[in-house]
Amino acid sequence: MDLAFLHKVSCNSFLPSHYYRMTFDIAVQPSFSMGAAILFHSNGNILRAWTRRFKTTDPFMGEAEAAHLALSRAADLKLLSLLF
Repeated sequence: MDLAFLHKVSCNSFLPSHYYRMTFDIAVQPSFSMGAAILFHSNGNILRAWTRRFKTTDPFMGEAEAAHLALSRAADLKLLSLLF
């Protein structure tokens, strides 16, 4: 398979000079799950982190809960340049 058409594009070519990045994840236990959301500055520093315990033990529902946690916290902060 010829992959010659694939080439790298520098992220700096399309990202604003200062932006925020939010990540989220879930850890599922037998009787509950824990979600986390972390806000990073474009320089890599962690600015804020949130955790929440959820009743669900379904991994897909847990990911949705963690995504909602991240989105709601981002909305509270009214950030202009945010990547997920």
